[in-house]
Amino acid sequence: IACGKSAVSTAAASWGLRVIDMDEIARRVVCPGLPAYTDIVAAFGDGALLPSGELNRTEVGRIAFSDREKRRALNAATHRPMLMQLLAELTAALFGGEAAVLIDAPLLFETSLHWLCCTTLVVA
Repeated sequence: IACGKSAVSTAAASWGLRVIDMDEIARRVVCPGLPAYTDIVAAFGDGALLPSGELNRTEVGRIAFSDREKRRALNAATHRPMLMQLLAELTAALFGGEAAVLIDAPLLFETSLHWLCCTTLVVA
């Protein structure tokens, strides 16, 4: 957190490199009506919702980081759809002629996504 990943991604994008932001994908896969949203609400209850019906990401994070079982439920709900979206974006980049793609992922190694990468850059 706050180690400069976003600054590196922003610079890479300004040079014309395609950047896939896993935090952005994480926000997209939990939109109301999507399966991950439904699973999270089932696991965390209505207290995890904002009045608008969107997830209260701050509250979900607070709970998940203090309760191992809730964190597992959150990961189970989000990791598969996030991987599917990442693979879709990588495929689109490949077929779109991109020479390289930067994956901005805070948990690249912890989620075993590093196997998708030819080269890794650690920003710390």
